[in-house]
Parts: sequence; structure tokens; C-alpha cells
Amino acid sequence: MRNISNIQGFESFVPINRVNVIKNCRIQNLDIIKHDNDTFGNENILFVNHKFLGNHGHFLKDILFQISYYFKLKKYHNNLILYIPLKTQISFINQFLDLLNIDNIQGANKEINCKNFYFLDNVYDTEHDVGNNGKVDFTDDIFFYRKHPESTIKNPKYCCDWKNIKYHVYDDIMDVVNIILNNIEANHELNKEKYKNDKVYFSRRCDPTHDTFCKFYYMKNINEISDIIKTKALEISPPSKLSILEKILYINNCNTFIMENSGALLYALFAKPDTNIIILTSELMYYGNSSIINAIKNKFKNVKIIKGYDNVLINKNFRDFQKTDIRENYLNNDESFLMGFYFNKEDNIKKIFNNKLKFFQKRNIHINNKNNEVNVYEFVNDNHINHPQINDKYYKYIAGNTINSRFQISKSNFNYIMNECKQNDIDVNGISLNFWSMQYYIIDANDILNLLSIPFT
Repeated sequence: MRNISNIQGFESFVPINRVNVIKNCRIQNLDIIKHDNDTFGNENILFVNHKFLGNHGHFLKDILFQISYYFKLKKYHNNLILYIPLKTQISFINQFLDLLNIDNIQGANKEINCKNFYFLDNVYDTEHDVGNNGKVDFTDDIFFYRKHPESTIKNPKYCCDWKNIKYHVYDDIMDVVNIILNNIEANHELNKEKYKNDKVYFSRRCDPTHDTFCKFYYMKNINEISDIIKTKALEISPPSKLSILEKILYINNCNTFIMENSGALLYALFAKPDTNIIILTSELMYYGNSSIINAIKNKFKNVKIIKGYDNVLINKNFRDFQKTDIRENYLNNDESFLMGFYFNKEDNIKKIFNNKLKFFQKRNIHINNKNNEVNVYEFVNDNHINHPQINDKYYKYIAGNTINSRFQISKSNFNYIMNECKQNDIDVNGISLNFWSMQYYIIDANDILNLLSIPFT
């Protein structure tokens, strides 16, 4: 699908930041044909898109904020139409559009004569942040942003630079959330009382087994955890059996909302501001979705995070840290994906490796059928890979779900670490920092029992 940002002949729509417009043009099979005739076309169109448009999680994170511009532009064009280039109708998208009362066109082969064709600045790469609500201090924001196109850093599609985060979209998303909630409130035919509960738990234990995304970063002991929570809360599983309206009504009419970390986390924003929020998550997925978690923390006073123990790739075989994940393999032959190391004896690490390894963070892992907290080290002297330097703007943010060269290592240096540890009788393992390569996580049942037994404060 064509990247709308590359189209020529557009100009900024000055009244609204980040909106561009092409005047007097024809949309034809997603090609834009510009006309010089000032009277050409009669439709005012807002085009919204993302390469994963049909994915539920990406729709919430990457499309909802774009839809907010429909309402901004309606002030200038009462007859504005939203254009979504879907090849086939998708039920959850239509349900959202119905809740928003939006006039829309769908389809990839449309021909439309436009008086004004509006679209936003780059929405294909991650140049927006969901969770910081306009804040500029990213010290605690462990999220992964894509590079600016002009950057010379290696892995050109996947280097982070917080200066590229040109837009904070929390307010835009909340505008859409509030419009939906206001429209629901105005619908007096709805029986909202039947959705009231003290605690509601959206559980994934009954998710369809054929779903690709059930095969990784899933909660292995979900039956045990769901059974515990079910004694205190209304369990709904799978949440997909509900309509979008029903999901929102359950979330907006409970005192405590419990859910597992996924792309659907943004549903929590439909809860009332005084709602208690509990998020169950793997540790790697916590970092992967930290911008959404920050958005939830922005809105709610009482948010509790229960991090599980990740069953991730842990071994001594370099090749295993190069295998393709479920998407693509961006790696060269002598590069790993994101990884660190942990050791059974750490006393002499600094001396043996002459400061080439440094402590990165503590990590909860599940290994040998036990839950453990281990210290993870990163290798900081890999001259075979073009790493950012410690004072480089790219340096201090770790990975979510993509590739940061800071946490890659060459095969020769991987072997160097293994050999040095063998000579010094130290057991060492590489450990994945890439959630696409993890298998499952385990929540400690005692963490759930303790949390549910005490009141929120």
C-alpha cells in the first residue's frame, strides 16, 4: 500500500498541526492524481491508514488517534468523510466507527474526486508516543522508537531516537475515547445497569488456539491464575465474544478492571478515572507495551502491575540468537538479535572482561522449572557492530520489540565471552531481550492472592 507521506504536491494545513492537504485531486486505486482546475472535485476526505490497519491492537494504538483529526477537521468541513483503505470489511473497525457516528468510505479500489484530501504526517513509522501525555522527560520510558530517515546509525529501520517522537497522541486518543463514552451516555435505550460489577477480569484463557499470537508471550499458568481471580471478579473469556460496545460498558461500569498485557491494553482508558486497574504481564512485554502502560498510569491513580517470570531463549549457542522470529530476519550473518548475558558467579566479571561487560538490569526469568531473578549484563565493547556511544542520543533506550544495535553482539565476541568464562570456571548463558523470541511467562499465584486480599490504596 502506498505511503501517503511520499506523495508530492501537498501542503500543510496550517490551522491543525501535523495535517497535510492535497487540493483538487482524484483518488484512483490509492494513487493520487493532482488537477490544476481549482473547481475540480467536491469531496472533503480524511485518509487514515497503517500497515497493520486490520490488527486489533494496532488499530487502537495507531488508528484511534488519527480518527481524532476527523473531529478537528469537521469544524472546517461539515461534509467530511473518513477514508479507510481496507480491502475487506472488518467488524471491530465498523463497530468503532458506528460508536463514533462517522461517515466513512472503505476499500482499496475507490475512485473519488476530492476538493480536499487530508492526511497526517508519517503514521507508518513510530513517530508518536501514546503514553507520555506531552511530557519530554523519557528517563523512565523504556520504549522503542524508530529512527529518523536521515540517520546514519546501523539497522536503519530500527534505531531509536526520542528526538524523533514528534507527536504525543495521548490527548488525541482520549478525545476519541470521550466522544465514544459521551455517545454511549446519550443512548438512553441501553440498559447499563446489567454491566455493573465490582471487579471485571478480561481473561485470555479461552482465546482460540489457532491464533498466532497465542503461541508466544502467553501466560502458561493462566488456568491457575484465572481460577484465583474468578473467585473475586467476573471473568470474561475470551473478550472477543463481546461486541466493542459491550466491552466498553463492562470496563466503564466496574470498580476494578483486570486484564493481561496485550495490544488491547488501551481498552482500559474507557474506565472511569477512579477505577482500579490491574495489569498482568510478562516482563519483556511490559517493556514492549510500556508506552500504553504509561498512558494508563497517566489517567488512573490506582494502577498495579504484576510482572511474571519469562521463559525466554537462554543458552550458549550463538546461532539460536540469530533465528528469524515470526515476522522477518533483519540480521546480518555475524550479528545477534537483542541479547544480554547472565553468570552463575559475578565477583570477577569486571576483572576478567576489563569493563567490556556491565550490569544492565535485573530480570525475572523462569528456568529449570523455577522462578528466578537474575542480573543481566550487556557487552559494551563490540567493535564489529556500529554501536551508539554512551553519550549518543540513541544510547540509553532499550528495546521493546525491535532491534537496537546497542544490544546486538558479533559471533566472535559471543565466542570470546563463552571461552573466557570456560577458562575461569564460570557458567554463562546468553539471554534474549527480544519478546518475539520468548515462549511464555508464569505469574506467581501468591502475587495475585496478596493483591486481591488487600484494598487498593
